[in-house]
Amino acid sequence: MKFITQNTVQILSKPNLRRFLRILFLVLITALLLSRVLKLDLSGAFLRELGALVRPGWILAGILLVLPNYYLEITKWKILGRLLEDRDFSTATTEVLRGLKLGVVTPLMAGDYLGRSMDFKKENRMPAVLLNLYNSLTQTWTALLFGGAALSLWYFREKAGYLVFPAALISGAAVVGLGFLYGLQPAAIQNWPLLQKWPWLRKYTAAFSLPLAVKNRVIGLSVLRSIIYNLQYVCFYLGFGITLAPGIFFIGINLLLLAKTVGGGLNIFGDLTLRELISLPFFKLYHADERLILVATFAVWFFSVFAPVLTGIFYKPRKNDPADRV
Repeated sequence: MKFITQNTVQILSKPNLRRFLRILFLVLITALLLSRVLKLDLSGAFLRELGALVRPGWILAGILLVLPNYYLEITKWKILGRLLEDRDFSTATTEVLRGLKLGVVTPLMAGDYLGRSMDFKKENRMPAVLLNLYNSLTQTWTALLFGGAALSLWYFREKAGYLVFPAALISGAAVVGLGFLYGLQPAAIQNWPLLQKWPWLRKYTAAFSLPLAVKNRVIGLSVLRSIIYNLQYVCFYLGFGITLAPGIFFIGINLLLLAKTVGGGLNIFGDLTLRELISLPFFKLYHADERLILVATFAVWFFSVFAPVLTGIFYKPRKNDPADRV
C-alpha cells in the first residue's frame, strides 16, 4: 500500500497554489449560490404547490436511468482494466464503488484513482491510475462536445454575438480533444510537465498506448453516458412540473454539465453548487420557476451522485478485498 499512498494520493493532493485556488473557488461559488437561494420563497405554501406539480412517473424514470448510467461506467472500467489484468463485471463494480467512496474523503477526488487501482498487482497500479485518467478524459471530451453544440444552438437561437467566441472555443476544444484521445501515445507525452517533474512516471506512460478498438468502445460509451445524463435531467425537470422547449432543455443541461466538468475535482458538494449556480440563472431567462429548478437539479444530483456514493460506503466488498486494509 505504500506505493499507492505515496505515489498516487500524495501527488494528487499535495498542498499548492492550485489546491488553494480550487478551495477559494468552491467558497466563492457556494457563497454566490447561497445568496441566490436566500432570495427565493421556499415557504410551506411553495412546498404544497410543489406537491401538486410533481409527476411521479417522470421522477421514477429519472431515478431508473441511474442504473444504465453506472452500468456504462463500470463497463468502461472493466474494458480498460482488462488491458492489465483479468476483470469481470463484479470486480469492476467493486472498484468503481470504492473509488466513489474514497473520492469523498480525499482531496481533489484522488480517492477515485486510489480506489480503482488497489486490486491490481503492484507493478500495474500506476498504469491503472493512468487508464482511469484516460477514462476521465473521455468523459471530459463528451462534456466539451455537447457543451459546444449547446452554445452553438444557443447562438443560432438567440443571434447573440457574444456567444460566437465561447461556442467556437468549446467546439474547437472538442475537435482538438478528440484528436488528443485518438493520438495519445507514449512518445507524444514524454515532454508533459508532470513527467518532467516526476521522471519515474515515464515507465508507466505505456498505459496510454491503447488499441483502437478499446478507444472506440470507451469513447462511445462515454457519449452514451452523456446522453443518459441529458435524459435524466429532462425526466426530473418534467417530473417537477418544468415544461420548456426541447432546445432550451438541451442548452441548459449541457451548459451545467460543461461547467461542472470544467470545475470538477472539488468534491461532490462543489459539484452540486456548480450545477445549481448555472441552472438557476439560465432557466430563469426562459421564465422557469427558480424554486422548481433548484429542487429538480438537487434531485438529479442526489440520485446520480450522492446515492451512488452512499452505495459505495455501504457496499459490502468481497472477502479479502483490499478496501478492508485502508
